[in-house]
Amino acid sequence: MKDIINLFILGCFAGMISVFWTRIIGPHMIFAKVGKLINKVSNRSLLMFKRERWWVQVLTCVFCLPPYLCVIFSAFYIIEYSPHWTYAFIGVLASLGGANYLVELIYALRNE
Repeated sequence: MKDIINLFILGCFAGMISVFWTRIIGPHMIFAKVGKLINKVSNRSLLMFKRERWWVQVLTCVFCLPPYLCVIFSAFYIIEYSPHWTYAFIGVLASLGGANYLVELIYALRNE
């Protein structure tokens, strides 16, 4: 049970990092230059290929980044602590759910 709770907390961290990252690359923020560069690459790929590149969408979308972060954090946790596979599976699902719930909550309360 401890492993499930720890993975859930790691999912909440992934959600917080996602919200923080998408907020600081916005206009008038500390990494606005990075956000402009990402938008420039996105616009160029839309003109050339008629679709956005997947990594641009992942870096700019508040809902697309947490699953990747959850998988990375969960992989490190599972490798380091090696919980039983059922706890690891339930914990990864809890991690994804916690990250999505946190992002939905903060995105709903954020005024933009």
